[in-house]
Amino acid sequence: MDRTNSRRKPIFESILFISDKSKDCKLSNEFFAKVATPLKKVSEYFHVTPDQAFFLSNILDYNYKKGMAGLDDLAEIFSCTPVQMMKFKPDIDELVKKGFLMKDKRDVAGKVFKGPAIVTFYTPDNIFDAVLNNEPIPDSAATKCKDVFELLERLYIFGCDRENGRISTKELLALSRDLLSHYADFPLVKQILTINLIVLPILQTTRCLFLI
Repeated sequence: MDRTNSRRKPIFESILFISDKSKDCKLSNEFFAKVATPLKKVSEYFHVTPDQAFFLSNILDYNYKKGMAGLDDLAEIFSCTPVQMMKFKPDIDELVKKGFLMKDKRDVAGKVFKGPAIVTFYTPDNIFDAVLNNEPIPDSAATKCKDVFELLERLYIFGCDRENGRISTKELLALSRDLLSHYADFPLVKQILTINLIVLPILQTTRCLFLI
């Protein structure tokens, strides 16, 4: 991120401080104590946990300077092992679910986590712009659908992500099943899910996607 801008915004400053101090932090308790105040500000801004704020800050900064960030890239910055990073995977998954991070994949032979296909993360433009302008965060991807059309649109986006290789078929089904479970009261969803009560939940999700 641009460190020459004299008109930095408060949340921007906190993110910069966290990412600057993260170099060689080894994810130590001493490090997290040192950045506790800016982490609190970022976590309150995004309504996430301090651990999630830590990763979101570093990925935002990495996206701006270098592009998409993989867990292996972050492990190198923090001077820690991939195994140490894995304990934070639920936090990163939650950021993806909330819409603050998006997944992509890159082909790099011999890397960790996903074999030849490495999952990388980037911040959506609307989130990034809000941070740069110190504006309230926009509604995330996890915002409640107002009607069945928004629900269908979100399922369609999941399908596009699968087609483009950003998520696996397993992730597609899991995301779709989770989304549909929150909107079982929608008449269309209720009708589809009750066509055959004996069918497995995963097949119910597949049927919805097929009909769409």
